[in-house]
Amino acid sequence: MRHAVIDLARRLPGKGRTVGLKAGSTWSIFAPLSPAVLGLAWGWGIGNAWQRQPQLQLYLDEETSLGTVGVRLAACRPMTGDSTLRTTNISANIDAGDASSTPMMEAELRLERKAGPFSCFVSLAALTGKEDYTGMTPKRIGNADYRVVGNVVDVKGVALALKLDHRRFAVQGEYYTGENLDLFGAQVLSGVKSIRNDVTRVLAVLDSASVRGGWGQLTVKPAPGLEISGGVGVDDPEDHPSSFYKRNGALYCSASKTWFKRLMLTLCWIRVRTRLTSIDQVMEGHHMSSSLRLSF
Repeated sequence: MRHAVIDLARRLPGKGRTVGLKAGSTWSIFAPLSPAVLGLAWGWGIGNAWQRQPQLQLYLDEETSLGTVGVRLAACRPMTGDSTLRTTNISANIDAGDASSTPMMEAELRLERKAGPFSCFVSLAALTGKEDYTGMTPKRIGNADYRVVGNVVDVKGVALALKLDHRRFAVQGEYYTGENLDLFGAQVLSGVKSIRNDVTRVLAVLDSASVRGGWGQLTVKPAPGLEISGGVGVDDPEDHPSSFYKRNGALYCSASKTWFKRLMLTLCWIRVRTRLTSIDQVMEGHHMSSSLRLSF
């Protein structure tokens, strides 16, 4: 189930302060904004750190002279990293985050402010957790027997998000940096190496895999219910054996039209360019998609 959350909130009388508790599966507070693309999973290489997580989240919003200041703290299921108990591609598995038995802790400080015709949003977030690859079991790939071993690695990161909104246009973007952020689509196979027939074949031989990325977007609103967006993103893991793809970059654009506040048609195009590490070759792909959504 992607989204199922209980939200309990109470507004304290006379203080302009709201406290609340969320429990369930919902968006991570590490990356509160998303680019205007259809299907965030297609945003690989766009520089968008996104995820839905089972979590317990405490939040506080307070109205001040600067605007509405918010604080969020969350303990999340550490569903991150390659599987530790997988023998086939379709079998149930426990990933390296769960194997660490350490919840992922996330925190966010945000500011929302209205200034004349503009609405501003600023967010600074951080997270910390662990991945445990030490208990990985043998698995068979094709006709070869593999034994996968690894280390315990730290998961950590910081992210900055900005948005300026007007009734005619909007500018927004995010930047993140950290280590072992495969949960957010930013890095894979951190801290792992593979052994075949007792001869070491390196997939990754690292205690840590650093990555950074981000995206920026401009949206114009030429008519009621019509939004046209264009943006650029990058996702660049450090050079090491586990970086199968590096120096990832993307361009994208989308257009959406809403009728009667309930029916929305969206068209989207994405171009992704990456460098395949194993052969040091630049590769490029294009993706087009559309959706028709009815809300009620």
